[in-house]
Amino acid sequence: MLLRISLIITILAAIGVIVVSQLTLRNHINEIIAAREQNAKDRDQEKDRANKAETNLKNTTAQLTQTKSRLESSEKELASTKTRLADEQRKVTGLTKDLETVRAERTEAQQQLSRYVLLNKTPEQIKAMDEEIKKLTGQNVAIEEEKKILNRTVNRLQARLNELVGEANEEAGAALPAGLKGKVTVVDPKWDFVVLDIGERQNVLQNGILMVNRNGKLVGKVKIVTVYADRSIANVMPGWKLEEIHEGDQVLYLP
Repeated sequence: MLLRISLIITILAAIGVIVVSQLTLRNHINEIIAAREQNAKDRDQEKDRANKAETNLKNTTAQLTQTKSRLESSEKELASTKTRLADEQRKVTGLTKDLETVRAERTEAQQQLSRYVLLNKTPEQIKAMDEEIKKLTGQNVAIEEEKKILNRTVNRLQARLNELVGEANEEAGAALPAGLKGKVTVVDPKWDFVVLDIGERQNVLQNGILMVNRNGKLVGKVKIVTVYADRSIANVMPGWKLEEIHEGDQVLYLP
């Protein structure tokens, strides 16, 4: 009887050990599965972040290439306009000299005509001199009209030249230290200005232009308007607010 009871107790103990071992093993397996799934999820998220960063970098590179292309086009047009303006100004100078010559010749002809009349020259001589005066007067009028047209062209080209110079200066901005970086500390979306954590101590200059980026993505461009010792204020440049600028966004100078 005692032997039977001992055997039953031993069997029950063995069953208990097996059950506990199975439960422990099952929990361990579940932990391994959960860890593997979390690792896979983390790996996918990291891959997504890498893909987004690469896409943002490509977009930023493309936008910078477009900006460089626009600047090169403006510089070419500026050089062409300067050349045309110089040509037109040379024409105006030449016409002015021609006009002075014609006026002198007309004055001389009129004086000769007066002398001919006083000296009782023949009607044929007087008629010839009168025709010469009319011819010179016609040339004078034609040159005056051409000069007016050229002056209008010069004024138009000068206005365009001034406009291109202004655009080039606006696009280039003041030269800042290479590699200059900072952060946006305050944003005013109503008036489109930001406060930066860089200033005179970092050699920031008024009219300097900085790129604003977030996680490698270009979100805007700002132009320095006021510089203090350790901070500066910048306006968001028109047409360059690609996204809303946030506090903590990075600013950097690209020469």
